[in-house]
Amino acid sequence: MPNVRGRASPSRPSDSILFATIALMMGLAFAFVTPPFREPDELFHLFRSAAMANGHLIPSGGPDTAPIPHGLLNFAFVMSLTDEAGKFRSDQFRQAIRIPLERSDLRVVSFPAWYTPIPFLPQALTVLAAQVLSARPIAIFYAGRVINLLVSLAMVTAAMRLAPSLRPVIAAVALLPMSLFQFASWSPDALTIAACILLTAALLGAVERTEPIAAREVILICAVALIAGLCKPAYFLIALLVVGIPRERFRSARHRLVTIAAVIGAMAVATAISFGYAQAAFYQQRGGLPIDPASQLRCIAADPVRFVQVLLHDAATNGWSYAQQTVGRLGVGEIKLPVAVIVVELALLVVVGMSVRTHTPRLIALSIVVVTAVGVVISQYLTWSIICGDVIEGVQGRYFLPVLPLAVAAIWSAAAMPPPLPRFAKSGAATVVQSLCNAVALMTIIRSYW
Repeated sequence: MPNVRGRASPSRPSDSILFATIALMMGLAFAFVTPPFREPDELFHLFRSAAMANGHLIPSGGPDTAPIPHGLLNFAFVMSLTDEAGKFRSDQFRQAIRIPLERSDLRVVSFPAWYTPIPFLPQALTVLAAQVLSARPIAIFYAGRVINLLVSLAMVTAAMRLAPSLRPVIAAVALLPMSLFQFASWSPDALTIAACILLTAALLGAVERTEPIAAREVILICAVALIAGLCKPAYFLIALLVVGIPRERFRSARHRLVTIAAVIGAMAVATAISFGYAQAAFYQQRGGLPIDPASQLRCIAADPVRFVQVLLHDAATNGWSYAQQTVGRLGVGEIKLPVAVIVVELALLVVVGMSVRTHTPRLIALSIVVVTAVGVVISQYLTWSIICGDVIEGVQGRYFLPVLPLAVAAIWSAAAMPPPLPRFAKSGAATVVQSLCNAVALMTIIRSYW
């Protein structure tokens, strides 16, 4: 067991086992209770993954196109139908079960390809293996959800091992209904959230430890930074936590600078690749509307005060909605959880933050969270909002999940006084409460679709 500074809150190895068990059970429930394609853009994610499985990796610009097995297209058509009340019927599944893959009959489909192939790898490998086995499309679809869930939870569990004092924080964020809903889908957000949690834990774990930093630890952090940066470029600032690693862990000032440069450099390379990929794949998805990132940037530069006013108005108008979405706005965005669940989950995050003490560099952490959140909003203003408009469109609460563990960890970081609720993190009460909240979320999905 690596040495950690004595003031950090202890956490038992059984905590991660309990988390993995509960998260797997709840995640599987989300995977099978949520009907196909009732997660934002899940149809496009299936098409993209199937295209990758058939060798299409580089975007062709505009709406990307690639051939996929005809059976997947037939499955998507059958499972996109609902009755007048928006409900799914059992006969749909009986029909879907009979649909063959038709691997040799390829049909061209279109889909956005803004992200690199990295966050689609688990899903694409699932399709590839399933095609070799001639599995039916319905089996491929649910296998893709389950594999994405397993990979995401494996990364989150690894994060808990890297930063023991952060286990309650990581568990609280990963057990949010929105997190599990994303993990148990074809969404690239699943791997993005998990990779950012893992990177945060690897860096804060390095801050906690006191023994000399080893080369393998630096290599691990750099590798995770590469993965996180290749998933989505919006969260590159997390890598700056490397600056908070104690000087005592390094052999010399040069050793420290080389380590910082390696971690930030790995993230910079990954982010540059992601931006380049997004630029190659960019197209105006909201056809007919005056949306253009370059023109929007010129508008901001021409009147920055007005843009700040737009940002503040958006925060005041949509702040509560973003908080609700971060906890859980399910389906394709139309299923709202009861307000009581939202309030309980938000309060629980605060309580968990007050029950652990870490050595998170608070100023750096909060700066990363705030700047990243503002950056996410600005990115949507550039790519999804009308030029010089007064409204910011396209922001989803789930976009803030990758930096949420860092925000919660900073609540009582390195405070002079002990955390006011030290026993809460050890009691398992948070897991019980979140299990109940997820049960309510699952029942809400059932009532909405079945």
